[in-house]
Amino acid sequence: MPVDFATVSPPDKPNWALTAPGKLGNPHAEPAPIFGVNADALQAAVLVAFEAEPRTRLVSHDPVRRRMTFIQRSAVLRFVDNIEVEIFPLGEDQTSLALFSRSQVGYSDLGVNRSRVARVLARLTEALPLASSQSGGDQGPHAPAT
Repeated sequence: MPVDFATVSPPDKPNWALTAPGKLGNPHAEPAPIFGVNADALQAAVLVAFEAEPRTRLVSHDPVRRRMTFIQRSAVLRFVDNIEVEIFPLGEDQTSLALFSRSQVGYSDLGVNRSRVARVLARLTEALPLASSQSGGDQGPHAPAT
């Protein structure tokens, strides 16, 4: 079942990261950047950004709903992390995204999901212009303190 980014409540473990547009009002999410491109361009850039992630595979993609699910395996023990992404059009040439990355097993991930989300967001902000109304501020992914 797809994640509802407005209401998703992360697990009580420090093995997740969540970023989402502020308009969704999810108190667990860090605010996602707003890009100065249309939804199709952001969707394409997300696919490219995840191609750069090692041991990552796209397992579902709904281009109409602009939703993607990836899995990434750890290098040594092959643990699986789920990453769900949804693109949100915010207006003419303004889009944002929600991204929820979480471990399937274990308690702590030693910051792996948080780092993954930060890397993907960094790739996107390097590749795409931010919207002119972008307010700046801390836009990093959120994870509970360990």
